Amino acid sequence: MTRSLKITHPAADVAGVYTRISDDRESEEAGVTRQDEDGKALCATNKLRVHRVYPDNDISASTRSIKPRDSYDQLLADAAAGLIGVIVAYSSSRLTRRPLELEQQIRLAEKHGTRFLYVRSPSFDLNTADGRQIARMLAAADAAEAERTGERVSRAALQRAQQGKNHGGRRRYGFEADGVTVSESEADILRAVATRLLADDPEDARSLRQAASDLNARGVQTVTGTRWTGSTLRDVLLKPRVAGFTVHNGEEVGRLPGKPILEEDVWRALVTKLADPKRQTAGRAPRWLGSGVYRCVCGAYLDAGPREAYRCRTLRYGPGGGGHVRRKAATLDAFVIDKVVWRLERPNAVDLLAPKTPMVDAPTLRQQAADLRAQLDGWDTDRTEGRISRDRWLAQTERIGAKLTAVQATLSSAVQTSPLSALVGTDDVYAAWVGLPLGSQRAIVDLLMKVRVLPAGRGRGFDPDAIEVTWKTD
Repeated sequence: MTRSLKITHPAADVAGVYTRISDDRESEEAGVTRQDEDGKALCATNKLRVHRVYPDNDISASTRSIKPRDSYDQLLADAAAGLIGVIVAYSSSRLTRRPLELEQQIRLAEKHGTRFLYVRSPSFDLNTADGRQIARMLAAADAAEAERTGERVSRAALQRAQQGKNHGGRRRYGFEADGVTVSESEADILRAVATRLLADDPEDARSLRQAASDLNARGVQTVTGTRWTGSTLRDVLLKPRVAGFTVHNGEEVGRLPGKPILEEDVWRALVTKLADPKRQTAGRAPRWLGSGVYRCVCGAYLDAGPREAYRCRTLRYGPGGGGHVRRKAATLDAFVIDKVVWRLERPNAVDLLAPKTPMVDAPTLRQQAADLRAQLDGWDTDRTEGRISRDRWLAQTERIGAKLTAVQATLSSAVQTSPLSALVGTDDVYAAWVGLPLGSQRAIVDLLMKVRVLPAGRGRGFDPDAIEVTWKTD
């Protein structure tokens, strides 16, 4: 048992007992409760009065930890304030494994006469050179051991990622509990959502919210049993694991066995689309077919207005004036839908599905993309290890990054899905139209035609001659 120490601190007989538990082996031997009991017993042996116990739960004292230790900080503050003269802990490594924090303890001892007692470790006087030498040697050894443990944990995590093994935690949507086996029912839902998003307006972020709303309306729940939101759905779709990639520290390091939920080309096209800064992120989801699609004779878009009518944006946001239009939404939408159905019922409607870009050699492009990413990794390594200058690293990564962006854009264009594919070739185009979500309907109108609304005479009702439709396709 540690011998009693002669103490000259103003609060010489007052101690603070520090307890800490993390996930290392020692914590399994000495939980917070046992540390509390043993610390108080040591205080009784040394005839010390316990001021209070300072517990930090599930927090490491190693050099790699970034979690604050609030109780530890309070312990040192109370010692500096003269409230306690002795700090008691289960061991010196329970108190700290950081050489920098040891120096703070040494300053406490030199300035305030604070003493340190340990249940398991030898106690040493930090006011003496020999005591400080012993403490520093122990702290350096503890820090080295903590870093070796961290390196082993990191290597094990990398190996698990490379092998596609689950890292634990909550089940991922689209996968079974092992994190590897695909849940086909959920995978089908994600594939359908991806197809829909790739077909919708590329600059309209509200399509995500609409897709989430549709899932909620169908009773589809997240893995936690809650309702979908646009951001939740986006997070699931952007996970590399959806495309079969495993990730460690933000880097793709391996592949899952079997067929992925989304093919790599589809997933990367989806990532490109969802990350596009042009996508609108503000505002309410449009409620009408022609909001931001139809145009006034002045060239401004029509928006939803009062009394279930479209009105020119100039009337809404500007001074207005003669010539700007309003139209009843239901009547104008019915006119446009009739035009859409007529166009898609024509025998040559299938020609609308023909790709507008030349066929691409996807396997070759995928290999080019992989080679370019490997080049970027190589330059990053060279820069990290100091083999190249920052200017050279910037120039090379910018050059290679531009090539990679171009290759990825070509791949993405090859997997974009036309919103017309849900209608062309169906037996009943109108029935198929009614079954589409509003975002897809809007994308179809915008793909097929330009709708320009002209002024109409007063009291004439709906005048189809005042609606100018210009087809974008033959």
